[in-house]
This record gives sequence, structure tokens and C-alpha cells, in this order.
Amino acid sequence: MRGVRQTASAATGLGDRMKSETCGDLVDRVVGGAGRWGRAWRLSVRLAFAAVLVAGLTAEAGTITGTVKGSATNGALSGVLVKVNERPGKQATTSSSGAYTISSVTAGSVTLALSKTGYVSATSAAVTVPASGTVTVPAITLLKLGTITGTVVNASNGTAVASATVTVTGTSTQTTTSSSGSFTVSSTAGSVTLTITKSGWETKVTGPYTVVDGGTVNAGSIPLVRYGVVRGKLRDQNG
Repeated sequence: MRGVRQTASAATGLGDRMKSETCGDLVDRVVGGAGRWGRAWRLSVRLAFAAVLVAGLTAEAGTITGTVKGSATNGALSGVLVKVNERPGKQATTSSSGAYTISSVTAGSVTLALSKTGYVSATSAAVTVPASGTVTVPAITLLKLGTITGTVVNASNGTAVASATVTVTGTSTQTTTSSSGSFTVSSTAGSVTLTITKSGWETKVTGPYTVVDGGTVNAGSIPLVRYGVVRGKLRDQNG
């Protein structure tokens, strides 16, 4: 009975001792002197300890579910990566129905980060994950990027200008023209301009262009002026 009382006492203070002792240390200290019953008590307490830990972990985690839609069609959007910002490693990818489920998320207030190539990344409003059970996040819509295409040409003769940098003005979104002078660059919906630069050429700002979700705007041929070179000799007033 003495061993039982000792084991019960250890279980009562289990939460506090977990902060400074491992399972083995705690068991050996409590029942180390239990005589011939020592081994049996050690095994019993170890199993009880493990059961408490498993139960505690399960009780502290919930599940997040929800769906994602695309702005262009307002339909289900598959292949969206959904991450829990405050819980590293907790993530899921939406299915063909746009649905996602993230299990075993530690309880508390979190936000979701959503991303997919060709779409504007988004962050959800705060979501409260329960200590057990499931929270369903309202449907989230991702905006589909539009595109602008065109060709940069030499203003003097109409030939292609390769390796020019085409930037959506005011953003870090940019691309480089191909050997044929063509380019395709993504942009969020709205009225935008393009800034075109190349060493040895005048910088040009062109547009504006009206971009819509998932749409394509053809900017046509955009002429770029090359700096000229002046050659000659300088003479003083005496020739």
C-alpha cells in the first residue's frame, strides 16, 4: 500500500514535475525503493505517464477546414497551398473541390496564408482553433492575376530589342524581353503602366492598360529610343 500511496502522490504532482524531470527520472525517484515490486511499479507508472501525455496532446489540438475559390469563375480552386502562419509545418493543399483540412493544430488564434501560382497571395482573418473539435473557415476567394503581353522594338528601324527589362510600374513584378523582343508580365487587376529600361536606351513608361482578373491585355509594339553617339574632335579658338 505504501507503494500505491507513493505512486498516487507522484501522479498528483505530475504536471509540475514534467517541467524539470524526464519520465524515467520521476519514476525512479518515486518508486526506486519499492523493493521487489519496484520493477512492476516502474512499468505501471511509465505507462500511466505516457497515457497522460497522449491524452494531453490530443486535447490541445483541433482541426481547420475550409474551401478556396477563384475570382475569375467563382468556382472551386484546386492546388492552393494553405499554411498556418503561427504553426510551422501545419499546411495542406486544396483538392479538386477547393477543400482543405489541416489536422492536429495547436489550439489558439491563428491566421492562414494562401498561395498559388498565377494568383494574388492572401492572408485570412484570425481563426480560433479549439482545444478539440473542428473549426470551419468561411470560403476564401483568391484573385487571379491578369497578364500584359507585347513587343519592344527599336524606334528607329522597328527591329526587336532583346534583354530589355519590363516592370509593372510601382511594383517589383518584372520580366525581360526575349530575342524577338516579346514579353509577358503578370499584374493585379486595375489600371497599370509599364516601365521599360535597357542600358544605352532611353527609359520609357507606357500605358495605362486596364487589367482584369484572369484577362490578357496586348500592348502591341512599344518603340524604344537608343542613345546616339557623337564623334568628333574638340579644338580651341585658335584651331
